[in-house]
Amino acid sequence: MLAAVSFVHDAAVLLAVGPLLVVGWVALRMDRPVGYETVLVVAGAGLVTLVEFVYVKEQAGPLRMNTVFKTYMQVWVLWGTAMGAVLPAFVRWPGGVSVPSETSRYLRTAFAVALVLSTALYAGLALSAHVEGGRAGGPTLDATAFVEREHPDEAPAIRRLDRLSGQPNMISAPATHRYPGPGGSAPAPPGMYSWNSSPAASLTGIPTVAGWHHEVGYRGTEAYLSRVRDVDAIYTGRTDRRMALLETYDVVYVWVGPAERARYGDVSFENTAGVEVFYETDAVTIYRVT
Repeated sequence: MLAAVSFVHDAAVLLAVGPLLVVGWVALRMDRPVGYETVLVVAGAGLVTLVEFVYVKEQAGPLRMNTVFKTYMQVWVLWGTAMGAVLPAFVRWPGGVSVPSETSRYLRTAFAVALVLSTALYAGLALSAHVEGGRAGGPTLDATAFVEREHPDEAPAIRRLDRLSGQPNMISAPATHRYPGPGGSAPAPPGMYSWNSSPAASLTGIPTVAGWHHEVGYRGTEAYLSRVRDVDAIYTGRTDRRMALLETYDVVYVWVGPAERARYGDVSFENTAGVEVFYETDAVTIYRVT
């Protein structure tokens, strides 16, 4: 019956994890000594089933990608923890009638060892992608270590903003391009998945008026693009328009770095009344609205 329902409703997930849900639920209802690992297996199977029918309809990712992607992480935590108890219990399980118990136990042990070794390969092979090289090139779990190594010209300015108290608003170039432009010596436009996608705001938590293009999915197209147009006007518009918008968004700091120069060309606020240089390096100038 489960196979028929799966076929009629185009829900293969019911055939894949349905038995886990049913068997686990029945075992728990019958007070069988199945252990807490069954709760973990059932919980993971429930999440896998749930996101097939209930998901967030949003524009930040195609179809239900974000719902599945973020939920499945919890599934693997639940199932991975459960397997720590399931495998030893599987090895200790008494042998069947057709296979001598000693032989059966050897077979189960070999299967468990092969399963652990084969799945453990991923951790070893993926380690380099999850552990960044530190300042001296050594391994580290600091996900921001790459800033000093790969963007040393901008790192000091980011650190300076990070030392600010509170969360004053800032502006930086909005990352409206899906990907960086073609390769070459010319700077790439601020791509949504590139370093130039609001690095100062992303690494300090200081709000920027218009961030990356994914905000369309969270805020709506017009709300995001309206802010993008206003940010563009602040960097390139007339002085009176610039000052009015800085006041509208209560902007305290203006970031001018490689992404801003790639989008707007030469940008300067030094002759704008009420705006002064707050911090400056060869690569970045931070202005403060007084």
